[in-house]
Formats: sequence, structure tokens, C-alpha cells
Amino acid sequence: MSRIGPQATTMDMVARECGISKRTLYEVFPDKRTLISEMMQMMHEEHKRDFETIFNASSNNFEALLKIYRHIREFLEETTLTFYDDLQRLYPEIHRDHRANEVAHIRGFAQVIETAKSQGLVKKEVNSEIAAIIFMSTMSSLKEGNKYEEFNYTKSQLIDATFINFLRGIATIDGINYIENFLLKQ
Repeated sequence: MSRIGPQATTMDMVARECGISKRTLYEVFPDKRTLISEMMQMMHEEHKRDFETIFNASSNNFEALLKIYRHIREFLEETTLTFYDDLQRLYPEIHRDHRANEVAHIRGFAQVIETAKSQGLVKKEVNSEIAAIIFMSTMSSLKEGNKYEEFNYTKSQLIDATFINFLRGIATIDGINYIENFLLKQ
């Protein structure tokens, strides 16, 4: 669904993709709204589990952030530009729930930045919550990648530049060195 968007997705397509009958699909999901709501909830839970695994396996918060960035980048590359517009226009209550999850992500991201401060990777004067809000707002804007098409950059190039430049902007010298070493290994 994320590749074509909620509007273009039909229950027939989902049943076919899952290899089940449409009747079986309707036994589990009585309508498309329920299917989309469950899919969004599952997506948020999956991201949360993935992020926890990444943080547990990382030596510091910058390493975790860089790994999470790659994870999010892959997701955004697979998501059509119209997905969130369709969601907001056709299913506003599901979009509101999604936005509530985004607010939780901003608060979580602010905590990650605070911890990175204590690790000596982020400048002490950075307001973690404001930095998280600015970053997430910028990333949300990039979901609407078609408004930048006249510049001939791919969505991936814009996402890469945004994330790396954001980290460089809040990083201490140790943080910048960590970022540069990470990029050299890529």
C-alpha cells in the first residue's frame, strides 16, 4: 500500500498480494479503513521494535541515529509521495493517530539528542526539543518531494543531505569526527 497509496489500493489488490481470497480478507478486515488503520499501527510498532534493537546494538547515540536514518531512508524510498496526502484527505482520523505517533517520535528524538549531549557528541547549548521539531518538520516536508522536482535531486539525495547536515549542525567536534568516519565506511 505504501508504494501506491491508500486511494489506489483496493481490497482485491491486497487479497491478491496476500494470496488469500477477498472473502478471507474481509473476515479479518471488515473494510478498507480498518485495514489501513491496522497497517499504520503495525508500521509504528515495527519501527519502534526496529529502533529499540538498533539502540541496544549501538555503542553511542550517533551510531544509533545513523543506523536509524538508513532504516527510515529505505522506508521513505518505498513510500509514494501521495501516501500521507491520501491518508490525510481520505482518512483524517487515521492521519490524526499517525500524527500523534509523530509527536511521540519527536519527544523520543529529543531524548536521544539529550543523551548524545552527555556522550559529548552534541553541543551543550542545543535545545534538544527544538532541534527535534525542526528536523522532523523538514523531513515531513521532504515527503512531498514533488514540490522540489525542478531542482533535479532525488528524494534520497534530499533526505541524505538533510540528515547529515542536521547532525553536523548540532555536533561537537567529536560528533563531527564520528559522522565523517561513518560516512567514509559507507
